[in-house]
Amino acid sequence: GNEILSVARVALGRLMIKGLLSDFSAVGVYSIGASLAVQVNVLLNVSVFETMMPMANRAYLTEGAAALRQLKARFLLPMTYAAVAVTCLLACFGSDVIVALSGSTKSASGPVFSMLGAVYALQCVLLVSGYGLLLERRSHKIMALMAMTLVMNLALGYWLIPRFGVMGAVYATSVGSLVYAIGHCLWIPREMLQLPDMRTVATSTGVALGCAGGAWMAGLFSLQPGWERLLVGGGAVGVAYVLGVWALDGRLRALVMSLLLWRKRPEAAS
Repeated sequence: GNEILSVARVALGRLMIKGLLSDFSAVGVYSIGASLAVQVNVLLNVSVFETMMPMANRAYLTEGAAALRQLKARFLLPMTYAAVAVTCLLACFGSDVIVALSGSTKSASGPVFSMLGAVYALQCVLLVSGYGLLLERRSHKIMALMAMTLVMNLALGYWLIPRFGVMGAVYATSVGSLVYAIGHCLWIPREMLQLPDMRTVATSTGVALGCAGGAWMAGLFSLQPGWERLLVGGGAVGVAYVLGVWALDGRLRALVMSLLLWRKRPEAAS
């Protein structure tokens, strides 16, 4: 049931655009951007949850909720920095990805990809923070959240799509996705909830805003759309972000260095 509702949420935007606007070109604009954004969602969720879930299950069943929160905290430190980096890059250069991959004729799909990709990146952080309903065998609550956000997407789509066109579907999907993730955080027991710490949130957000402002002041957004702006501008912003968070957060440096030192040990190689 959850999988069926999940597929329905993905297809809902396309169906509503076709039904309310009767414009196949608008469906194409939405589909290109949304499909690429879903790949961002899949990449983040697969890489994170396939790694975390076995350890989370073991920690919770053997040591309890406190161990689960400690595990989440270890995941959320690098993950929050990565998610904010993805959000910053997509907000600044997401449209250039579409132009580079599909040509300037598909540039209208750029804002769709930028916004939905950024939302999916932040959603993944909230889903890790609120992971726990499955541990308590409450899959029916996940289905209820899915159904609620599907109805919300439907209602918002009927209101927003006639007013904003394709972006109305993007706004509706974004709100529904964030509400679904926040619902996980609100519905699990308090002893299982672990949000990113404020230092990580403040540092990542501040550095991302600084990098975006620096890119604007340096004139990187005036470069040729597509590969030029994506490689030069995106590369500069990405490097600046990494250097900024590396300099400001010693916990991140210690985490990376401990990983590098662990990989050099003989037992790690075996």
